[in-house]
Amino acid sequence: MIADLKEFYDHLCSGKRISDKYTVRTVYKNFNPREYTPEMVREIRDSLYASQAVFAKVLAVSARTVQAWERGDSTPSPVCRRLLDIVHANPNVWIDMLSNTVRVAPANKSA
Repeated sequence: MIADLKEFYDHLCSGKRISDKYTVRTVYKNFNPREYTPEMVREIRDSLYASQAVFAKVLAVSARTVQAWERGDSTPSPVCRRLLDIVHANPNVWIDMLSNTVRVAPANKSA
């Protein structure tokens, strides 16, 4: 097994196209997104310091959808679970992204 990994590493380092030697049939990986409980959804949202409404915008779903997930009334779709996997793995990237998009509304100047 170590010899096989070394051969794979050497092929990567050679600059040759990896697909010339290996195909997807030779690599086994579970690509299914994980299942999320209501508590897990809430923990990920909390890790971003985001309200349900803001978190919904991040995931491109409605705030009602996030509420339903957190109550356990429904579960995220596979696409949303994939995005939750990415957010969970890299919360600081998403916190930075959210921080950089915050804009302060101009004060209402009524006399």
